[in-house]
Amino acid sequence: MKKIETSALIGLGALGILFGRKMPGVKVIADAERVARYSAQPVVCNGKECHFDYVTPEQGQPVDLVLVAVKATVLEQAIKDIKKFVGPDTIIISVLNGITSENDIEAVYPGHCLWSVAIGMDATRVGRSLTFGAEGRIQFGEKSGEMTDRVKAVDEYLTACGIASEPCNDILFKQWSKLMVNDGLNQAAAAFDLPYGGLTKPGPAYDKMLEAMQEVIDLSVLEGVNLPADNHKAFLESMAPTFKPDGMPSMRQDVLAKRPTEVEQFAGVVRRLAQKHGMPTPANDFFYEKIREIERTLAAIEAKFPDAAPKAPDNGDSIPADSPTTPGDSGKTQKFPAFEGKDLNGNPVKSDDLFSKNAVTVMNFWFTTCNPCVGELAELDALNKELAEKGGALIGVNTFTLGGDEAAISEAKDVLAKKGVTYQNVYFDSDGEAGKFTTNIFAYPTTYVVDRNGNIVGDPIVGAITEPKQAEALQAQIDKALSADKG
Repeated sequence: MKKIETSALIGLGALGILFGRKMPGVKVIADAERVARYSAQPVVCNGKECHFDYVTPEQGQPVDLVLVAVKATVLEQAIKDIKKFVGPDTIIISVLNGITSENDIEAVYPGHCLWSVAIGMDATRVGRSLTFGAEGRIQFGEKSGEMTDRVKAVDEYLTACGIASEPCNDILFKQWSKLMVNDGLNQAAAAFDLPYGGLTKPGPAYDKMLEAMQEVIDLSVLEGVNLPADNHKAFLESMAPTFKPDGMPSMRQDVLAKRPTEVEQFAGVVRRLAQKHGMPTPANDFFYEKIREIERTLAAIEAKFPDAAPKAPDNGDSIPADSPTTPGDSGKTQKFPAFEGKDLNGNPVKSDDLFSKNAVTVMNFWFTTCNPCVGELAELDALNKELAEKGGALIGVNTFTLGGDEAAISEAKDVLAKKGVTYQNVYFDSDGEAGKFTTNIFAYPTTYVVDRNGNIVGDPIVGAITEPKQAEALQAQIDKALSADKG
């Protein structure tokens, strides 16, 4: 058995830091710009600086072990960057989510991979700082299940480094088990904009999460992996009580950071494999389409407001669990930001006048190419008519029209006319307080209820009111504002 003495790491996100800081002499592969940045400002783990030996891809020399810890969205480039570090006997371990990264690596470096999965971590990275409670462990093994010399060598190396190591003869089962969790928990958190606490309560998100997990279980049987029929329920019963209610899995962190998600590695893979077997996947279809819509929304906002939109951290980073998803602070009185603007016909509009003359004002944020936004316009128009009878009004804000973009105004008016919308739509400057407020809305449509004094009532309604849950929540807030106005 050849002893592992040299190693390299690519990907300095949460997992890269967690494991890399324990690997003596590890070469951290990064481009020249990142090498300079990391050297000048070392990453920090639980308050302690971590100093690594950084090398560029061009400086590579073959090592005994390469640990791949990048995001799946940049795996293709990482595979190219490790080329000079891979020799005839180099072992490659990938700790990426999903079940496909080893196949991608093997396609370029055949015979070098051990299949693996990282589990049990509790870590969050913000900028260059990582905090963790549980370090987790690496499960790994041959795809065949055989306990080979190289499996033993990796076990010996990781153990010597102080990294929890678990050689497995059923690594595919382990990978599929984690895929089941990610496919349900991760995607539900992103699609429904919920932390762990919201996912463990009965409701649409919980039901869809279970449905997606069940599809992975059914697919595993067709693929010969055979997850137990109750695997998803057993996981939730044992693990849900340990979740921090306000914590969140990585995909929701990606959405909040406005960076690409791993939906292709979860729902995308499940759908493609299921298609091969003629198996329907309605839950994964829902998640795939919903999360892709969120990504398109974020991309459109980023293109419209490149300077105002928050920038995503480095690849592999995550953001704090308490970061807001939309402007608002539940439980505290918050004023809707004041503005002076115009409606789409050019008539002047002032927020103070708008709110003070209505017992309740419903502010709906949308944009022209957002399908759910356009899909609810008819319902919103009907709601506006109901509100008018009670002394209220509904106002639309098409985010593409902010700043008075004439082309966007024309397109918005065309969509509104086709849908028969009669309620007022307004715009204001994108660099004012209301404009900045708008650029911090990441999910569309989003609707706010505002009282006569300009105070926001309750939490924002995220999602179209064509869904019963959103419609009920919006009506409850409207009723609350109307009741308070009557004294």
